[in-house]
Amino acid sequence: MKQKSHKLSRSAKVRIIALIVSFLLGVVFLIAFLYCGRNYLHQKINCTSTIYGTVTNAHIWKSGSGRRSHHRGSADLVVETDGVFPSCTLPIDSYYYAQLDAVRIYYDPDDPELYYLDRDLTDYAALVVVWGVFCGLFFLLFGFGLKTTVRSIKSEKEEAS
Repeated sequence: MKQKSHKLSRSAKVRIIALIVSFLLGVVFLIAFLYCGRNYLHQKINCTSTIYGTVTNAHIWKSGSGRRSHHRGSADLVVETDGVFPSCTLPIDSYYYAQLDAVRIYYDPDDPELYYLDRDLTDYAALVVVWGVFCGLFFLLFGFGLKTTVRSIKSEKEEAS
């Protein structure tokens, strides 16, 4: 007794391709979420010492025109050593920091090259949340799509036989 071969319909093939794409995007967002989460936790746990830097050479300008205009800023952050963190000048490209007089720097006392500025960790935490939400949405989309695709393929096979 020979079994009948069953070809998938065009819509089933499109659904399978969409499933593969949603799964791959979910994996990409998962990798971004894990990478950012690891860096966030590493900085939050290890950067326990603080030092202040003075903002100098601040430049603020407006780019674009009309509704598409944005304020931009750049400055130098001059840091005096506290015995652990080295004296240096850090270039900053940020409108927010260019408006300030001083910026708090958190650094790792065991590895002073690992540091972040006062507001950067909050921005990083928001990025972790965004990647996590995208990851969850794409895996939910994948799960729902997988369920409906399997159902439609089963019904096509039953109709064909």
